[in-house]
Amino acid sequence: MTKGIDGESSSNIAQLCTCDPPDSAVTANMLAIVAEVTDYSKQYLDNRAAFVEKLLGAKSVASAVQIQSEYARTSFAGFVAQATKMAELYSNLAKSASIGLNWRWPIPKERPTPSLDLHVNLSGAPPH
Repeated sequence: MTKGIDGESSSNIAQLCTCDPPDSAVTANMLAIVAEVTDYSKQYLDNRAAFVEKLLGAKSVASAVQIQSEYARTSFAGFVAQATKMAELYSNLAKSASIGLNWRWPIPKERPTPSLDLHVNLSGAPPH
């Protein structure tokens, strides 16, 4: 039995959770996240380059403000859509990763009932 940094034995921690190696579902979900981030990054850079070209070609301040407003609106909408996709992908990853966990928490034999004794004894006499 080895001692960890906190002085706890590592065998106690190993008893709480046994983990199986990642299966193909976890790997597939991780690859889907990587692919989605890569695609979004490429798309973002392309949109940004197009915006800069458009902004440099603006003939007036009003035109530049309109181009900036349009870019901000479309960029934000794209970000919200991407965040929604990423949340779904990470949710799928968490679900597939948690399948391999086998938690072993000690289950109490009976649950203690909470006590709601609200009497305050200020006299110092023992309670009845």
